[in-house]
Amino acid sequence: MKKFQIFPFLSLLILLPAILFGQDRIITKKNQRIECKILPVKDKDFVYFQMLEDGELKYTLLPKNQIKKIDKNYYKKPILSIDSKPKNLNYNNFLLSVRAGMGRMSYQIDPNASPQYKDFQNRERYGFTYDLEVSYMFSEAFGMYAQFQSFSNSVNRTYQFLNPGNPGNPSEHTFRSNQSMFSYNVGITYNTIFNEKSLMSFGLALGQFRYKYFSDLDIFFPPTTYNGNDLHYSLRVLGQYKLTENLYLDGGINFISAALFSVKRDMNGTVETLDLSSNPWSLSRLNFLVGIRYGISL
Repeated sequence: MKKFQIFPFLSLLILLPAILFGQDRIITKKNQRIECKILPVKDKDFVYFQMLEDGELKYTLLPKNQIKKIDKNYYKKPILSIDSKPKNLNYNNFLLSVRAGMGRMSYQIDPNASPQYKDFQNRERYGFTYDLEVSYMFSEAFGMYAQFQSFSNSVNRTYQFLNPGNPGNPSEHTFRSNQSMFSYNVGITYNTIFNEKSLMSFGLALGQFRYKYFSDLDIFFPPTTYNGNDLHYSLRVLGQYKLTENLYLDGGINFISAALFSVKRDMNGTVETLDLSSNPWSLSRLNFLVGIRYGISL
């Protein structure tokens, strides 16, 4: 077989802007009819042409000894032009996502605290989380997204403590708390596509968060509320499966890291600002999410 020649294809690329597609017809010796545009590439053994296949314009060639007939300008009107594109993208570039799941906060627990208080703090780690996201894909693999995310939990536990004065009648104390953290962020996303139905999505975002924590530990402090806000960054890994042309199922993990360098503390109406710059409060959190995504092609 004759070796592949680079020059004809370079000529093809140079002449391409002036070419209209779909005006010619090739009939092979097997009576296969090919609607195409024959390209002005001189080659004594091959015919170069472009054709529409599966909604895409493709370059190809045929040996002349396999061609029975060539009908130049067989079609009065071009079937395709150089600027023509499929009406619909083969991917959805505008996506709206809704997800929900569980989150786990990460912070240091006082090793000297009583077992009851340690148990209470452990329960404060976990909460409900959900997010809303709008994405725009510049290509099938790369895009940007804007996201709102919320985390919240509530703990109400009663524990018994030994009463040294009356061991048979232990004292009972109730621990109550609730915390919430919501954030807005903007980031970039990259998709690794496995096949036409499934892919993995990797995202990196920066944004602003707001944090509120209320506690009522009746044996330690009066009811207290802490408020603060700062910047955070977010990493995520999601798997996505296509259910229909526009509907997807996705789920995965989302990691958020933030720090509070100052908070306002409200103790029964007495408000003060605490400077935490020497020992910032870490608000790292890992979320496990599952949800749906709806996409359209704009």
